Amino acid sequence: MNVKRIVDIAKELDKAQITWGIGGSMLLAYYDIVDHVNDIDIIVEPEHIDKAVHVLQRMGKEKEVERHKPFATVYFHKFCVETATVDMMAQFQLEHINGLYTYDFSNYSVKRHNYLGEVLPFCLLEDWFVLYQLMPRREQKVRYMEKYFRKHGISHTNVLQNACKQNLPASIEMKIYAILEENHRLR
Repeated sequence: MNVKRIVDIAKELDKAQITWGIGGSMLLAYYDIVDHVNDIDIIVEPEHIDKAVHVLQRMGKEKEVERHKPFATVYFHKFCVETATVDMMAQFQLEHINGLYTYDFSNYSVKRHNYLGEVLPFCLLEDWFVLYQLMPRREQKVRYMEKYFRKHGISHTNVLQNACKQNLPASIEMKIYAILEENHRLR
């Protein structure tokens, strides 16, 4: 993944005073959980989506979006910025057996980290642990994240506890409570 693309995007989104964060495989790559970054996933606060779309329209070409279940995100835009594919979302939602899970994204959902010499806003890993469990064909990433949490601990236990207050499938709640309990015992 060309880091220059995300740095350029970051500068423009920050200049527009948009609350946003990097998620998906780039987030996992930051934590050395995966080696390959597929695209750039950006989460934006819903009230900033119009400004963020405008910024990325200036930087690249907007592409047509194909929607597939279980993804039920309210605002979903796809861009090609030079060689990078950027998926930008606000009110990220996933359907599941018990209903709908909404990623409660805000400025508290982001932590800035130095990534290859640049300070970038990353979503919280714990949020994506929940999201990946609701997505099809992400079991391997979930296992990698569990392994990471076992080795390094869970930094934001409140994120996982709050996620369980939503109507999650019982199997996911059990997995979250198990990793929280294991984290508590290890610390």
